[in-house]
Amino acid sequence: MPNYLDLGHFNLTSFSCSNNNAIEYIKNIDYDGNGNKTFFQCYNLISIECKQGGKLKLTGGLNQTFYNCNKLTGIPSKLDLSASTSSSEAFAGCSKITMAQAKMIMDSTKNTGLNSGEHWRFFNGCSNIQGELPSNFFANAQSLSGLYHFFSGCKLTGQLPANLLQPIKNSVTSLQYAFTGQTGLDGSISPNFFRDLSKVTAINNMFDGCTNIVSQVPAELFKDMPQLRNAWTMFSGCKGLYGKIPNDLFAYNTKLADCSSFFNGCDGLNGDIPETIFVNPSGQKYTNLTKISAMFSGCSSLTGEFPVNLLMNCPNVVDVASLFNGCSGITGQ
Repeated sequence: MPNYLDLGHFNLTSFSCSNNNAIEYIKNIDYDGNGNKTFFQCYNLISIECKQGGKLKLTGGLNQTFYNCNKLTGIPSKLDLSASTSSSEAFAGCSKITMAQAKMIMDSTKNTGLNSGEHWRFFNGCSNIQGELPSNFFANAQSLSGLYHFFSGCKLTGQLPANLLQPIKNSVTSLQYAFTGQTGLDGSISPNFFRDLSKVTAINNMFDGCTNIVSQVPAELFKDMPQLRNAWTMFSGCKGLYGKIPNDLFAYNTKLADCSSFFNGCDGLNGDIPETIFVNPSGQKYTNLTKISAMFSGCSSLTGEFPVNLLMNCPNVVDVASLFNGCSGITGQ
């Protein structure tokens, strides 16, 4: 049996070779059609080449399109994802693709693709996506709506560029789990990292376990995120955070519903806990906020008096379990 598939003589209107482990090379493809599971679990697929003058345009959903193509190294330059929508696990398990190829994939969306639905674990397990994210990584992906576990299993390093998210500021709604467990990330968090992200509703677990980020928490970090609702476990385990907690941490996030375990285990934070964390300049109440359990758990370097007025603008909080667990430097508890 040949190890290649030559499609040069076919006028394709639909196409799928999912679960085909015999094919190593696809040649002369020219396809414009649905992308769901197109190359799903083609374990031995090494490269895809387009026909001269042709393209590989994958439209609609890209869910598990290249899932577990763990030998894939040849992605055609004529890849076109400009008409794609949801894309959960699109390249999950493609352990050979590089950072440069990942950037090419983002560029192939041409500012219109990946425009709706989930993009859960898009590059999950792509362990060869290594190094620093280029500041223009999303420059041509301006319709991208979420980064839910987007880089899970990649090996990112260095400091995240201050303007990384700016190209997607008008479309992105979810940043949850975006960089979870990326222990290679270091440096500081720019005060402008979340600038103008007015549609974002979720940042939970975004930097969970990023133990080598060394940074203060900038003042007004979330000022431009008025729709923010879910922020639980945001910096959990970020032992490199240091300095004082900003007085205005959630001053502009009155729709916040859950910030449980936000600083869990951040034992480098010091000083007192400001009573103004939940004080909005316009006097709005935080009526959606119900959960703040373990928000400061394990922050052993915090000091000062127990913040008795911390929740004066939060009338509906019901879960405060382990809020100050391990905060031995706070007196008056």
